[in-house]
Amino acid sequence: MECYQQQFGGNYALGIRIPEYFQDISYRHDTGPAFTFSQGNRILKICVLPESLHDREITGAYRYTLMEMKADGEDDDCPAFAAIHFETDSPVAFEKVIFDRDRLQGLLNRN
Repeated sequence: MECYQQQFGGNYALGIRIPEYFQDISYRHDTGPAFTFSQGNRILKICVLPESLHDREITGAYRYTLMEMKADGEDDDCPAFAAIHFETDSPVAFEKVIFDRDRLQGLLNRN
């Protein structure tokens, strides 16, 4: 069973495929499953909120968000939010972004 299923239940439907280069870092006290792709202290994080609008803790939030986080160092357990790069309710549009590894590398390599 995947980490996100252990934290949010075996029946939690992501509605998207997660690329193998993202690590499942889901934690039950978050609003939904989370996955990261890192390069040094720069991190891209996928957040997947529940499908039902009523189950989302954040009013008006999109189901799928790709955000950037920055860590102070390699041992930083709480990286800081840097930017939202893409958010949508469309699983097709979101997968198009997260499976474009060159685009993701470009985001991580920016100054």
